[in-house]
Amino acid sequence: MFGVTRAGRHVVPDARNIHGCLINTIPVRTRSDATLSIDQYLMDLRTQQVALRPHEHAALTDIASWSEVPATNPLFETSVMFDRSSIHQTMLRLDAVTDTRRFEI
Repeated sequence: MFGVTRAGRHVVPDARNIHGCLINTIPVRTRSDATLSIDQYLMDLRTQQVALRPHEHAALTDIASWSEVPATNPLFETSVMFDRSSIHQTMLRLDAVTDTRRFEI
């Protein structure tokens, strides 16, 4: 189980007039299957993420009450943020990369 940060601007009315981050971190449960290739596993994970979109604005307290995770346990201890762009390319656009610094994950 890990947390995934999701952008929520598309569910907030008139979001273009609101300043700040409209994000939420929601728990994701995933199971590994040794018979799946990494490509298939990641495609399945992506499908799961798309299916969560209607619920990505839900409050973490609500999600906790809906889950089977005991109230004394955290829903997640690790958070992951998926981004479409390369960190290095973003830093280049911001003119924040020098010859001695490179950003890659």
